[in-house]
Formats: sequence, C-alpha cells, structure tokens
Amino acid sequence: MKKFLAVFIIFLIPASVLLSQTEESAAQIYSRALMMKSQKDYQNAITEFKKITDSEIPKETIYFQLSECYFLLNDVVASIENAKKSIQFKPDYEDPHYYLVQSYYKLKQFDNAVDAAEHILFYQPDQLQYHFLAAYICYTELKNYKLTIYHMETLLEISQTREIDDKFKEQAHMILAESYYQVKDYEKCLEHFNYTISYNKENTIKILDYTNLFLNDDKYENTIDSLDILFSNLTDEQKSTDFTYKLNAIQGRLLYLKNDFSAKTYLRIGMKAKDTESIISKALFYEMIKKDDESLKIILPVLKANSSIISAQYAAAKIYERKGDTQKAYDHYVAAGLQLIETDMTDAAINMFKQAVKLNDSDPVLHYYIGQQYEKQKKYSLAIYHYKKSFSKPEDAEQLVHIGFLYHLNKDIENSKVFIELASREFPENSKVYFFKAVIAMDNKKNTEAIQDLEKALQYDAGNDIYLFYTAMNYEESGNIDKSIEYIEQALAKDESNPTYQNYLAYMYSLKKVNLDAAFTLVNKALKTEPFNGAFLDTLGWIYYQKGDYGSALTYLMRASYNSIAADEIDSTIYDHIGDTYSRLQNNELAVHYWNEAIKIKPDKNISSKISKLKQDK
Repeated sequence: MKKFLAVFIIFLIPASVLLSQTEESAAQIYSRALMMKSQKDYQNAITEFKKITDSEIPKETIYFQLSECYFLLNDVVASIENAKKSIQFKPDYEDPHYYLVQSYYKLKQFDNAVDAAEHILFYQPDQLQYHFLAAYICYTELKNYKLTIYHMETLLEISQTREIDDKFKEQAHMILAESYYQVKDYEKCLEHFNYTISYNKENTIKILDYTNLFLNDDKYENTIDSLDILFSNLTDEQKSTDFTYKLNAIQGRLLYLKNDFSAKTYLRIGMKAKDTESIISKALFYEMIKKDDESLKIILPVLKANSSIISAQYAAAKIYERKGDTQKAYDHYVAAGLQLIETDMTDAAINMFKQAVKLNDSDPVLHYYIGQQYEKQKKYSLAIYHYKKSFSKPEDAEQLVHIGFLYHLNKDIENSKVFIELASREFPENSKVYFFKAVIAMDNKKNTEAIQDLEKALQYDAGNDIYLFYTAMNYEESGNIDKSIEYIEQALAKDESNPTYQNYLAYMYSLKKVNLDAAFTLVNKALKTEPFNGAFLDTLGWIYYQKGDYGSALTYLMRASYNSIAADEIDSTIYDHIGDTYSRLQNNELAVHYWNEAIKIKPDKNISSKISKLKQDK
C-alpha cells in the first residue's frame, strides 16, 4: 500500500517541474556555447547556439553569436546569412554589422561592405570605426574618392569631441589629401597634407610628389602653395642642398609672374643651383633690381633656346618697355599671356594682356583673351566689358549669344534679352541662338517656351544630339513622358555611348514602367562609365522597384543616397523613392522618415499626401 502511494504521488507532480530537473534551460545552453566559443571550439558552439534559436533569449543575440562563430571558422557566407538575420530582429544592433562588413570584404564584395557600414551609421552616425571602414574600402578598393572624403571628414569632425590616437588622425588626413587630389580640389589636398606633417615630419617628402604633379599640370598656384609647405618644414641641412636651391628657383619664377616681391628672396637662393635654373634666377633677379642690360644678356639666349619660359618672356617685356621699345615689349607680353592662359594663373594672364593693350590697343583679340580669363573667374561684368570690346559690330552669332548668356548668369535679365534678341534678328538661321534662348527659358522654369526654341534650333540642326536631349528634358518637366522618350531615343541614336543619355532613357522607361529589361541594360552601361553617379544608381534602384524586387531596389537607392550626399548633389527624388520602397516593405516608420527628408529638400504635395494617407491607415 505504501509502495502504491509513492508512485501515485509521483504522478501528481507537475510535468514542468519534472522537465526542469531533466532538461537544461536555454540560459544554460547559451552559457555553455559561450564557453565553447571562448575555447575556440566554434563548431560545437554553433551546434549549441542553434538549439536555442526559438528560446526566450533575444534572437538577434543568438544569430550574432552564430555569425561570429562562422566568421572565425572562415565560413563568411554563413556569417553573412546569420548577421543579416540578427539585423532583421534589431536593425540598430552594431555587433553583427562588423562581421557583415568584414565578411563582404573577404568576399571582395566591396559595395556590399560599404552598404553594411552605411546601414549601422544610419542608426548610430557617430560610430568612428564604421566611418573609417567605409572610407578605407572606398579609397583602397572602389576608388570612390568622394565617398571616401565624406566619411573621413565626418570621422575627423566627430574626433573633435572624442579622444583619438594621433596615428589614426595622421592616416585619415593622408587619405583625405590623396582623395582630394583625385577629385581636383587641390587646396584641400594641401590643407590635409599640412595636417599630416604636423603629426609626422617624415610626411614632408610626400609633398614633393604632388609639387611635381602640380608643376607638370601647369597648376602654378598650387605649386606655390605646396612649396610653401615644403620650405616651412625643411631642416637646416635639407635647406642647403642643390635640390632645394632648384626648388627655390622654381618658386621664385612662379612668384615673379605674380609680381610678388618675395620672389627676390627665392631667386637669390635659386642662383646657387647648378643648372639652367640658376641662370634664369639670375636674369629675373637682375630685372627686379633694374640691372636691365645684365638681365637681357642672359634672357635672350635663354628664350632663343626655349621660348616657353614664361618668366623670361615677362622679364624681357618689362625691360623692353623701360627701354622704350614698345613693339618688342608688346610681343613679349602677348607671348607670356598666351602661355599663361593654359595655366591656373588667370590674374597673371590678365596682367600680361592688359600691359600689351596699354602699349597697343589695336588688336581686339587681346580683349577677347582678357574676357576669357575673367569668365574663368566668374567675374561676368568684367568679362562682358572686354568681350564687347573684342568686336565692334555683330559679326558672329556666338559672340552675341555668349554675351547674352553671361548677362543671364549675372542676373541682368534686360541686357540678356537685348543681346539674345539682337542675335535672333541678325542671325535668324543660326541654331545656337535658339538653343541659348531655350537654356535661359529653362533656367526660368519656362519649359513650353524652351521647347519652342529647341524645336526651332532643330529645324536648322536636326541631328544635334544636345538639342534633342534638352528637348527631352523639357518635355519631361512638362509632364509629357512619351515625348521625352521620343527625343531621348533620337539623342541616344546619335551618341550611343553617352552615359547621360543611357541613364535618362532608362529612367524614362522606368517612369512609364515599359521596356524595363532594356532600361536595365542601358543604366548598367551608364554605371560602367560612372559607377558612383547617384542619379544612375537611383535609376537602377527604381527599375528594380518597378519590377517588384524591393530588396534590390533598396540596396541601390541607398547607394544612390549616400553617393549623392558625398557629391553634394542629393535630390529629393532619391529620398522619395526610398520612402516608397520602405512602404512596400511595410516599414512605415522609415517610409515616413525618408518622405520627410524629401520634403525638407523640396516641398511636394504628392509626398505629403502619401504621409497623410499612411497615418490615416494606422
């Protein structure tokens, strides 16, 4: 009887209690898996973690642990798969993003690696390591220099309020210097090189490479700046070498062209060099101290051997002017000016031509050159003045139209109309007259008027692909996509390799939701030429959207957004497209976020109505 009672009591005990005594909890399994992982027993750790994917332990944590284990086993594909699962459960979870970036990098899927870094930066924009990773991959692998700059500049901005090792800053500034050189922002390039030297004097030698590049590209202003940095960081021993004497000679010659009195100091040192630089330095130095005959004895043989030495031309011009030989002075000023227009020394070029004009104002072409230099400087009023002096009567439609367009750029609407209308009367069959009229109409948002002028331009030059392209754009702005397609197809037929035309036609097809396969082919051709063009990436994303592949759409639309931000060309349309895609993916919070970002750039009633509708449907 007692035996029976004992058995009976056992059956009355709840099943959950019995299980807790015979089975491990998820927490116990998780602890054991972590222990295995710490002992580098990754395969068994994976087995244990997989047992508890449906437990009360947060799924993002389990999948992160799996991702890390797979990565440490060098199974990067499985690591990516599990990192993505972790992020699905918690999009702002930083840890799995690290392995996602590293795994994609190992697979040489560099675009995807940057995407992963960008994803966590959306949620945690101050994460320095992800800015650095994105920048480093863009710089070393993708050669996407604008995006490199964006991330490195952001990193340095964040570092102002955070402790960062100087070696880290030095590397950031070096990458920025070289990236700015690639995008032709030479002032920023040198600014960041200066920073690298402040952290490590050995970086001074790197300036020499860029000095040579600037000099060979006729970037004389940048050469002067780079040499200033170099000279201020040389040791006393380095200053007393023949090579440094030569650099002083080069600096002296360039400053001489700018009428900079400090040129004398550099020329005096440059005279110590052992090559022809010392001879030219001596000639220019003598001119500066008014030893004209001694200077001319050196200059004339130099110019006979090499007439392209601009500083020697300028010195000869000044000496002959002082001697009263105006014709020779004039010839040398013009020769120097013509050579300078191929460089970045616009002020020096203007000075040469103005000196020539003072001696002989009979050649209107000189005023044309002066106007050209002022236009490069965007000094439109001065450019117009000299362009007008370059002709006495309207002999050329392009002259009139060009001046009219400069008045337009200078916000002088009345005078712009005067010159454009004069060109229309004098040259009624010149297509360029109507084209520039159309461009001005476009700038004033008068698309119907622009189309009329473009149609006239095409009457006189039917095969001009630029006119066809502009007509397509104006039809799009007017809401006539069919007509836009008609004209852009003609433009592309004239220039099949033009990436802008390829992308534009692809985008028009995507707007109409027609020929999507052809659109896909076209935009990918465009992206081969310009892989980081935000507008092209947006088109590709929108084609995926129209095909119903919202995951791929989001990938390319996000790439479009951060490449456009880096290029300072962000368009509200990109954010609108991202909002639409998130809406399709049923992520209403992010859909509204991006639609609001679009409205910040450009107010749009259609986008506002989408936000309102989404809120009403909640």
